[in-house]
Amino acid sequence: AEVSIVGFSNNAKKLLEFDSIEKQQLPTLEADGETAMGEGVNMALDMLEERKNLYKKYGMPYDIAVLSASQGWCNVLHAHGKHIMFPLLRKYPVQIFNWHAFESLPGIHEAQVMTGKCIMAGLERMDITDGHKNEIEHQIYETLRETGGRHVILSPGCVIRYPLDPDMLSFVRKAKEEIETKLLGTGD
Repeated sequence: AEVSIVGFSNNAKKLLEFDSIEKQQLPTLEADGETAMGEGVNMALDMLEERKNLYKKYGMPYDIAVLSASQGWCNVLHAHGKHIMFPLLRKYPVQIFNWHAFESLPGIHEAQVMTGKCIMAGLERMDITDGHKNEIEHQIYETLRETGGRHVILSPGCVIRYPLDPDMLSFVRKAKEEIETKLLGTGD
């Protein structure tokens, strides 16, 4: 993760440039002066917008070139993290869009409508790892309800943590089949 710090007392100032947290030497923070919070928040928002523009200019063209050169019939985009750049990423030339649904925006239906792609999501990975069956059933229901069971690959938004519980995976499959049958009148 990259981190930047904006401080504000009598005025706002950038205390730390964006960089990997592992590479950062964190400054000592001290309370003093007035509280120019509005100025500090606006500076932080401007810095985030600047980061997005840098990505648009220097990152996105290379991503698009690689994806466009792919001769594969199926490319999956995985948008990692809680604050993905959905307005940019949804336009990528891929067939399947995957992200941490239920952990970050957009919602299931919004992602499907706004990308026009098959979505691969619907399960919060930590609920599978932690064995939260009620939450998993709810996520399956909502995902199938919002998509009508079409153009969706029901999956976690990211990797499932080790150790993998085969009984939990069996529960997910059975819950999906039961909900699919009751909600959509279909099933495997």
